[in-house]
Amino acid sequence: MKKFLLKSILIGTIAGMRSMSAPALIGNIVSDKAFFGIGNRRLKFLKNSNVYAAMNVLALGEMLADKLPNAPDRIDAPLLTARAISGAACGAAISMLENENKLTGAIIGGAAAIASTFVFFKLRTKADEILKLPDTAVALAEDAVVFGVSSQLKKMM
Repeated sequence: MKKFLLKSILIGTIAGMRSMSAPALIGNIVSDKAFFGIGNRRLKFLKNSNVYAAMNVLALGEMLADKLPNAPDRIDAPLLTARAISGAACGAAISMLENENKLTGAIIGGAAAIASTFVFFKLRTKADEILKLPDTAVALAEDAVVFGVSSQLKKMM
């Protein structure tokens, strides 16, 4: 398997768990990288400190909002759509950074985000039910997975 496909799957998986964490990670990766190819120039706006800061604030806000008792289910159509778009955009960005086909990255990233959304929704629901832990504790464990996968993906770049 080409490495960019695995990277697109991972970024999509992150988007399925936390839709704003994936673009924040892409911004972090881009801000650390030198730009050479034509595709990479299209991502240069992510190096802007205001854009980078806004993405990180949105990611943090989403993580905090996720712990609220009235947070909507991630599988609701508008949230699922946002996660799919996030995964697709970030999968395309990964492909651009790797000088690969961005449509392929977008499709893989979007599909992984949708799959991840349902998988982690079910895991979280079952963990709440079986372990009888407060939902916040399970949500924090999910945040830890997001950070772990993000860290590994960043090392792969």
